[in-house]
Amino acid sequence: MRAGMTVRASVGAAGSSPERGFGVATLVLSAVLGLCAGCLDAQGIDPPTDRFFFPTGLARTAGGRYLLVANSNFNLKYNAGTVAVVDLARVDAAIAECSGCCRQARDETPFLRTDSTAILGSQVTDLAVSPDGARVYATVRGNASLTWFDLDEAAADGGRVLSCSDDRSSRAHRCDGRHEIIRTGSLWVPAEPYVLLALEDWVLTGHVDSGDVALFDVGEGRTPTVVRVLDQFPDGVNGFARHPSGEWLYVVSRASSRLYPFTVAMASRHAGEGPAVSSAPAVAVTSNSPGADCRSLVFSPDGTRAFVANREPPSVVVFDSTPRGDGTPAFTLLATLEIGSGPSRLAVQPLPGGGYVVLVVCFNAEQLFVVDPVLLAVVHVVPTGIGPHAIMSDPDARRVYLANFGESTVWAFDFDPGSSFYGQSVLCIGTPEIPSRND
Repeated sequence: MRAGMTVRASVGAAGSSPERGFGVATLVLSAVLGLCAGCLDAQGIDPPTDRFFFPTGLARTAGGRYLLVANSNFNLKYNAGTVAVVDLARVDAAIAECSGCCRQARDETPFLRTDSTAILGSQVTDLAVSPDGARVYATVRGNASLTWFDLDEAAADGGRVLSCSDDRSSRAHRCDGRHEIIRTGSLWVPAEPYVLLALEDWVLTGHVDSGDVALFDVGEGRTPTVVRVLDQFPDGVNGFARHPSGEWLYVVSRASSRLYPFTVAMASRHAGEGPAVSSAPAVAVTSNSPGADCRSLVFSPDGTRAFVANREPPSVVVFDSTPRGDGTPAFTLLATLEIGSGPSRLAVQPLPGGGYVVLVVCFNAEQLFVVDPVLLAVVHVVPTGIGPHAIMSDPDARRVYLANFGESTVWAFDFDPGSSFYGQSVLCIGTPEIPSRND
């Protein structure tokens, strides 16, 4: 923690990562829900609408005006989680006032559009904005749902950036049942949704216990409906990736050292059938043997490089993923890079002039590793807050945002190559709140 920082007191549970602790907390929550369905929405302490608490997901709106932060309510202190809306113009102003780098943590309230905070179920795990920028999706483990929001990036002060209910008053609001998709007919959303991928016509959710992948039809602005559940993947689905060519999708799993490619066809939907899914042979990640815990996969902007983060042993495996004649990536091994313990997420940060770097979040090491894809080497290691987890690139602002799950803060990093603060944290949003191990 930085010198001079103040720390906000907490009464939450502690000592667990989102990967390790979510399971126990979710079992408790599921038992309560089973005994008293809906009681958590009507009783208990309402969540704050002007605070971060155990953030687990980040998403940037299409026009770059807002950063959305999923607050998980991991310790079940409140009766729900939230999605908060950070006004990035206020972030810009704060950094400018500090001459490019703010040294002290800032209370988050002045940065938030609290009139647009949305309240949803507990144990929110991931966020994604639709490709057209009109919707936001969230996976919620507490009630095994996909929750969706209408997104109005042009909303004036007092209007809602996010909407998930018919309540149109200018205040924070709780999502209604119409925006929480738990089942469609006899087809249920599997338990433990953990990650999601939003495409033009489909939304996919990955389920960390079963290994299932649920497909939702969202084409042409439809209300999401569950249309198929894929069960061919190993337990522990932890990430999705889409090759830039647009056709092939990939799953990575905690219980496997392979990448699982598949495609989803749209034509069968219009014939009144479930979507057609085709698979290709899995890609073995063997250079870090005996590792069997893939956490994240990203592709370079042109699709010629693939980067895989592995938990055990901690490493990033780099492949040449240039498409072959039939359109499938080649996946020729290029390098295996040693990193800090507990990698959880990868992100690609484009740079001016067409270059890019790959960012690796290491939860346990509390570090952010910067990988140069040309040198195939780690070129920078940056300290983070406690329990870094979700990461979001903002290439227009030449920044990266990182959610520190363990201290309930969001940090902004400067990735402008012309800046004297390149690769450094330039703003901490939120007063660090360290959970007590005695609670």
